[in-house]
Amino acid sequence: MQNFGRFLGILFIIAITLIGFLGRKYLLLATGHNALTYCSCHFVSEREDCLEKDLLKFSYLDREIDIDKKEVKASCYGFLERVAFFREGLGCTLLPKGESDFTPINSTFTQTQPFDSTIFPLGDSLQVVREDTNINYGLLDAVIKHYFTEPNLNLKRETRTVMVYHKGKLIAAKFKSGFTPFTKQLGWSMSKSITASMAGLMIQD
Repeated sequence: MQNFGRFLGILFIIAITLIGFLGRKYLLLATGHNALTYCSCHFVSEREDCLEKDLLKFSYLDREIDIDKKEVKASCYGFLERVAFFREGLGCTLLPKGESDFTPINSTFTQTQPFDSTIFPLGDSLQVVREDTNINYGLLDAVIKHYFTEPNLNLKRETRTVMVYHKGKLIAAKFKSGFTPFTKQLGWSMSKSITASMAGLMIQD
């Protein structure tokens, strides 16, 4: 019986260790995600609804924003703090865990580009063109409208922007209220895929 009790005690210690290890990794990911998302949402997208729309499920975390320093800190009751900071032209950067300072670097992308009246994608002017008779535009509009609805309030789609580009022309575009064609948004892995595709096309050309 005594050996069995020791066995249970060892299992309990192992379980607590695993929970602590995995919990720490999760919280570091959560605080890092919050710091970067809040920083990007506020300083890059210039939106004021970040906490209500993007980070509502992380209400147990503490977030602190410094407008003057353009910096966001996120932690779990003061522990496992992560820091993200904004640099003009470069966006927000998440510092490695445990670090709270960074070395400024010069950027050639800090100048704001003027509006280019050239038609998208070469410029900023959005002109929807529907000349292809092989496309069912009514069905296309219905599909896009469907993904802007919220049939499940517990698992929202939160669709913000849909743009359909086909054979060199923009054939459909729809934006959620509060978003415009010029609202900067986090692209996450989509950004990497699009950038790699654009680089490949440039090399081919």
